[in-house]
Amino acid sequence: VAGETYTFKINITGASELKLVTDRGSDAYTCDGAIWANAKLYMGLEDCGEHVWGKGKVVKDPTCTEVGQIQYPCNNCSQRKIEDIPTVPHTAGAWGIGEEASCTEAGTRVQKCTECGEVMDTTVWNAKGHTPGAWVTTRSATCTEEGKKAQTCQGCGCVLAEEEIPAIGHCFGNRGIVDGQQVRVCECGEQEVTELLVESGSEPLLYVGIAIIILLVLAAGAVTLLLIKQKKQGK
Repeated sequence: VAGETYTFKINITGASELKLVTDRGSDAYTCDGAIWANAKLYMGLEDCGEHVWGKGKVVKDPTCTEVGQIQYPCNNCSQRKIEDIPTVPHTAGAWGIGEEASCTEAGTRVQKCTECGEVMDTTVWNAKGHTPGAWVTTRSATCTEEGKKAQTCQGCGCVLAEEEIPAIGHCFGNRGIVDGQQVRVCECGEQEVTELLVESGSEPLLYVGIAIIILLVLAAGAVTLLLIKQKKQGK
C-alpha cells in the first residue's frame, strides 16, 4: 500500500542464495520501480554435506489412530528432517453392552477405547433363558367342549406349555311343565325333557287305578279270612 512501510525479520543462516521476485516493477508513472506486487523472497539453503542432527521437537502429537511427527534440525546447516512417532496404545474404557441377549440368543459385551471409540475386546453374554409367566385361558371350556390354557414367556411371549380345560357339563335350571312334559334348560340352550307319569286331564285313569288297587286289597283280605275259618273248622 502506497505510503506504508513494512519491516520483516528473516533468518538467513545457512542461506546460499536470496532472490526477491515481484509481479510488477516500475511503470509509466514512476521512475524508481518502487511499486511491487506479490513480492516473494526465495532463500536457497546450502547443504553442509554431513549433518549433525540436534534435539528433536514434536510438531504433531501421536494418537491411538494416527502417527505423530518429530522434527530434527541440523547443527551445521538449516536442513531439517522429520520422522514419524508411532501411535500410542488405546485407552481401555469400561465394559458395556454391544448386543442385548434375548431368551434364546446370546448377546455381546464390548470394551472400547475412551479416546477414539474403537472396540478393543468383545465377550459373549449368555442367553437369558425363558421366564415362565402366569397361565392364561386361550379358549374357554363349554358344556360339551374342552377349553385350553397356555403359559407364555414374560420376556419374548412365546408359548412354553399348553393344557386342556375339561368341559364343564350342563347346568340345568329348575324343572318346568311344557306341553305335559317336565323340562329343564341349560344356560347353553340344551334341554332335558322327562315324561310325566300322569298327564294333565287323565284323572279318570287315576281313579280306575285306585279302584283296582282297592279291589285287590279286599280280595286279599277275603282270602285271608277264608283260610282262618277253614283252619278253625279243622280243629
